[in-house]
Amino acid sequence: MKKKVIIGSVIGVVIVAFIVVNIFSSKEGSPAFSGGNAIRVTTESIQKGDISSYISANGVVEEIEKAEGYFDTALKVEAILVGKNEKISKGQKIIEVNLDDLNSQLEQLKVSKATQELSIKKIRAHDSKASVQTSERVEQNNVENAQNAYNEALKNYNSSKALLEGGSISQSDFDNAAKILNDAEVALVNAKLKYESTVDSNKSSLKSEALDLESEQQTLKATMLKIEDMEKKIKKINDMLLSPIDGFVSELNVEKGSYINASGYAYKVVNPDKLRIKAKVSEFNVKNVKPGQNAFITGDSIDKDVEVKGKVLSVSPTATKIATSNGEETVIEVLLSIDNAGGSVRPGINVTCDIYTVEKKDVLVANLNMIDLDKDDNKFVYLANRENSTMKRVPVKLGITSDMSAEIIEGLKEGDEVVLDPQPTFKDGLKITITGEGKK
Repeated sequence: MKKKVIIGSVIGVVIVAFIVVNIFSSKEGSPAFSGGNAIRVTTESIQKGDISSYISANGVVEEIEKAEGYFDTALKVEAILVGKNEKISKGQKIIEVNLDDLNSQLEQLKVSKATQELSIKKIRAHDSKASVQTSERVEQNNVENAQNAYNEALKNYNSSKALLEGGSISQSDFDNAAKILNDAEVALVNAKLKYESTVDSNKSSLKSEALDLESEQQTLKATMLKIEDMEKKIKKINDMLLSPIDGFVSELNVEKGSYINASGYAYKVVNPDKLRIKAKVSEFNVKNVKPGQNAFITGDSIDKDVEVKGKVLSVSPTATKIATSNGEETVIEVLLSIDNAGGSVRPGINVTCDIYTVEKKDVLVANLNMIDLDKDDNKFVYLANRENSTMKRVPVKLGITSDMSAEIIEGLKEGDEVVLDPQPTFKDGLKITITGEGKK
């Protein structure tokens, strides 16, 4: 009898404890039994909407349009006309430098050019060809005269020889004719040699004069190139003194009275309205990133109420390795545009880029809090039936997912009422009491 009393008391305590737990659980919003075996649940209706999936990547804002003033000559700074961080317009002068030395060099080159032009004119004014032709004509006449004299002496010699053989003249007369022929022959040879010597000398003289002319012309050409280079150099410097873009002066590395350092830039001007982001995307996520995709940009220095948007411009074809707190990571560089930079986006700041790899509109969307997995990782939901107050397990196929939602491809239709926060104790056909609804 005592044993039965103890058992009955234990059963009573268990029942009371179960009721108390059920009451407190109900107050805290957890599923609870109500009205027999029915449990309380909250539901939400399946609706159509927009959904997107994105990956996040860290990046740095950099300027697209910038100008750096490099001077390859150590020039003295005469004046600084703008200050660091000041706004500047295209064509506005930034600094003034002393160009006296370069201008003096240019004037000296121009004087040399004028002198060389006069020298060439003098060479051309000397008519060497006429002088050559005259001297050669004289020697040619001498050769012709010597040839005629030789021909006459030869004729006289042959005649004297015949007369000597006929006994008409003496031996001395014949010897005299032979001497005259010999002298005429020597004179002809000498005349020809002198003519050839004159021709050779004239050729050498003309060649030397031509070389002198060519030398002066080449020297003049070199001087003209130096003048052209110097004029370009001075023009480049004068152009470099002016800002080539609208923007603001982000750096000034010169001081009045000092000389410009030719190894670095004297100033830097950036356009804050033309910026881009150089982001590093993990190798695991980059396969979904493509040019043209939208991005949402945030950062510590960007106002929370400012919505900065951008687009993917390009994805690098190569990967790089960077050091992280967890070791080495392989990343791919992705360039993004900034559509509305505003005042809070500045070159050099760190940002986070949420790149929307997939965006769909007007599709069936379910709260992720509806979806459960079985032991084989198959996805399912519990469909609420208000007519018989039961739940039905329905397998579903998902498309893209976001932080809070998922696209429904199969298993549900618009307007279906689905149980939120499915529990391990839920099963097909379980009695339910709907105590609240989410969005419809």
